[in-house]
Amino acid sequence: DPAAKTFDGNGGCNQISGTYSLDKKNIRFGEVISTKMSCPDIEFENTFLSTLHSIDHYEQRGNDLLLKKKKEVLLRFTVR
Repeated sequence: DPAAKTFDGNGGCNQISGTYSLDKKNIRFGEVISTKMSCPDIEFENTFLSTLHSIDHYEQRGNDLLLKKKKEVLLRFTVR
């Protein structure tokens, strides 16, 4: 919800939600909460969620949303 600066989705196994702040190309993710189901890929999800806290800005490049820490791309999301 852009007005409330909240997000929700799926972390790969569990439902997730949290807050973010946005200022031009700078983005910061606040506390992220999730359900606590156990899944075979839980380590991937744990890494994904902890990586969100390192993000400091974003870049949109074509169909890709790049979430970065300084100049390093930490996460890439592609529209299918």
